[in-house]
Amino acid sequence: MITVHCSPAQGITVTGTSRADGSNKTLGNRSKGGLGLKWGSYIGAWYVPHSRDRHNSVNRPRAEHIAATLRDAGFAVTVEYSDETRTAATREAEMYDRAAARADAYTAFARNAATRADTHRETARAATAGIPLGQPILLGHHSQRRHEKALERSDSHTRKAIAETGRTAHWTHRADAAAHLEQHRTNPRVTLRRLQRLEADRRRFQRALDGTPPPNHRGLYDVKPAAGEHRKRLLHDLTQLDDEIAHWRGVIAQAEADGVKLWGPADFTKGDFVLYSGTWWEIKRVNPKTLTVPWGMCGVGRRVVRLNDAYAPNGALTTSTDNLPYDKVQGRMGAAEAADQYPPA
Repeated sequence: MITVHCSPAQGITVTGTSRADGSNKTLGNRSKGGLGLKWGSYIGAWYVPHSRDRHNSVNRPRAEHIAATLRDAGFAVTVEYSDETRTAATREAEMYDRAAARADAYTAFARNAATRADTHRETARAATAGIPLGQPILLGHHSQRRHEKALERSDSHTRKAIAETGRTAHWTHRADAAAHLEQHRTNPRVTLRRLQRLEADRRRFQRALDGTPPPNHRGLYDVKPAAGEHRKRLLHDLTQLDDEIAHWRGVIAQAEADGVKLWGPADFTKGDFVLYSGTWWEIKRVNPKTLTVPWGMCGVGRRVVRLNDAYAPNGALTTSTDNLPYDKVQGRMGAAEAADQYPPA
């Protein structure tokens, strides 16, 4: 009997099978007609990648589809659900621990590749050490074949050294990314964008619970409050979302306590200048979530862009504008200070 397990804490896993009982054709590689699951030798089961810590309302349809596909293939299948979850703090701590372990492993891979590259380079140099620099290969001479074999050996090891140097760079990059994962995920600006997505999800779930139509509904269809099992799943998902939101709000609060400046509408007025991507942009309008500034292409190669000197690529004056989110703001300068530092042409 094959069992499909589904929970936010463990994701979607399939047990009671193996890679060689024929179910692998149904569960495995998508390019071969499978469902895209992967075999986890460390857990002895198939699993859906990136399904852990997903909301139940997201995982359940996928689990049901997997079970139905296996039944169609002739297997006896049961589905087990669980509402077990992990707190956001626990998930993040585990993620950072795994990243630290990956960083150590990747660093070792890079070090080994660098050692192999050095060995190949030394072997390549040694292969031609007995041939004076610039000496031609004398055709028909008894040394011809020896010199040709030495050059072939040197070329082979040089190519291997180049390949190992590429592997060194690859693993060094992977190690650096893993080592800085926590720094990236807790970056206040990245966290703000994540919070916006989570809060949008929460509003969507709450609308489904209450039977409230979305903002762009326009009366096109009836919206009824969630009921029964659907309502139960949504309430569970809301609890999980609230925990995530609380965790990341705590990260933002800690960043502000540490002195990180987080910009908002109260920091700007019309006519101020905002720094983004190395250019100062004059502000046309201050909005709740964004700043209205001149069209972005106007700033290419320029240090300051005012509303009255924003030109299109064809040289014509343009009134086009862009919206700059507050999480991308890098600095502020008042109109008077901008006039002093960058006098209008």
